[in-house]
Amino acid sequence: MRLLPSGDWLSVVLIVFPAAEKSSLSQEIKDNAKLQHHYNLTVIAVGKNEVTTAKAEAEEYRKGAEASNNVVQTRLAHELAGIIALAEKDYDHAIVELQQANQQNPRNLFRLSQAYAGKGDDAKAKEFASKASSFNSLPQLNYAFIRTRALRMCPPVRPLGTSDVVGNFNRRL
Repeated sequence: MRLLPSGDWLSVVLIVFPAAEKSSLSQEIKDNAKLQHHYNLTVIAVGKNEVTTAKAEAEEYRKGAEASNNVVQTRLAHELAGIIALAEKDYDHAIVELQQANQQNPRNLFRLSQAYAGKGDDAKAKEFASKASSFNSLPQLNYAFIRTRALRMCPPVRPLGTSDVVGNFNRRL
């Protein structure tokens, strides 16, 4: 199976997980790989609009996260539930779940913005778009993926007393 130029991540997921299962890695690492596999399959299913599959995979992930008693994995389980609710346009449920997800991930802040926008709460949508677009962290991919889209929803306001060059510096990034 090959990775298609269009970004068929399912190909990667179907190759990597079986390789981990067959490896000589510890059972703990294999269990974690299995959990990550459920996470990946959930995201792919949502992208393919296969909500039933996404819910089943997310439930497997949630069970594994609860069994591991790992706070990070529990937050990721809430993230998955929020992503699914957002895809179903169940904005209230998406908000509840995404508020329990990792708030240090600008993608979750952007998803909250989308949920509030879908609900019709423009003020909250702009608030979370602003948080996402101005997220101040070390450079990371999650931020790069959503920054431009979040800026379109909520353009930055130039601070008083700064020149156009300084005020618009971030807009060119």
